Amino acid sequence: MSRQYAPDEEQFVLRVPNDIADRLRSVLRKSPDMRPEDANMELNFFGNDADDRNGQLGIGKDRFPVYVQDLPCVVECFKTYDNANLVKSNDIGQVLVVRHPHQPPPDGDEARDGVTRPMKDVRKKFFRPPCEVEAQNIMAVEKALVTILSGGGPRQAGVDVQIVEEWVDEEVDENGDIIADRIQAIKKNPLKISIRAQAK
Repeated sequence: MSRQYAPDEEQFVLRVPNDIADRLRSVLRKSPDMRPEDANMELNFFGNDADDRNGQLGIGKDRFPVYVQDLPCVVECFKTYDNANLVKSNDIGQVLVVRHPHQPPPDGDEARDGVTRPMKDVRKKFFRPPCEVEAQNIMAVEKALVTILSGGGPRQAGVDVQIVEEWVDEEVDENGDIIADRIQAIKKNPLKISIRAQAK
């Protein structure tokens, strides 16, 4: 007996101009001012390997070009059935950018802005360019890490650790029970731990 699994669900962020957003909201909310022909909506992609990011959104008799862009960061999507408990449904990593036919397509395959306002121009603000490090410094750090992992220590450095047993003050209450005040004991007699690094 073979098992049949449901296809994986894919979710996207739909970014449209304000006038198109008003038409979509009126259809979803079934507003009285909704155009009857707007109820017929479809989203199609050309399916060519060389042009797999371009598609078309149809709302009634109007057609709007769509371009798929990658989000600068992954967004988590949640569902709720009682407005109290949230259930994660999917991860969203792409946005469908809808535009008017006379508008130019977006630049690049990655969106400049994220979903929320703090993520505006996030690639420029938060993702710093890789720092340039000389190869000699990288090799020196690698050798030091190998030495430490093999049980050795850094060269030209020595560490002396001396641990003295902790002092604890003990007091006797009215019932004759011993009370150990660790906070006061530490304040009066702090731990005598000394760490010293000395060049050899």
